[in-house]
Amino acid sequence: MNFRIFSFGLFLFLGLSNSSKAQVDCDANVPTDLFIPNVITPNGDAKNDEFRVISGKLTKLHVEIFDRWGIKVYTMDGVNSIWDGTAYGSVQSAGTYYYSVEYSSTCAPSLVLKTGGYFTLLRSN
Repeated sequence: MNFRIFSFGLFLFLGLSNSSKAQVDCDANVPTDLFIPNVITPNGDAKNDEFRVISGKLTKLHVEIFDRWGIKVYTMDGVNSIWDGTAYGSVQSAGTYYYSVEYSSTCAPSLVLKTGGYFTLLRSN
């Protein structure tokens, strides 16, 4: 049996007899170097002003951003997409936001990987 793993996690392989063998090849090109910020401060100082997902190995990127009540405030498509802390023409309030990311890498463009998490939008008074 041969297996090729394109995602992250714990895997269990069970053989049917003592003569079963498994070979596992993990693809080194699966992007493990995703950078997703945990804080943005969109105040115009060019430091952490935008929410963006960064990796040199992305071929596709789709991000949805939700406010603390679960309302989608922004959708990003494309590897160079950014969110500047505004939605529907309005500045969004400081607080915790949730992101959902779907992406593909250069090693397996047809494989869609998913992740999600929280970040904080800070605004100065």
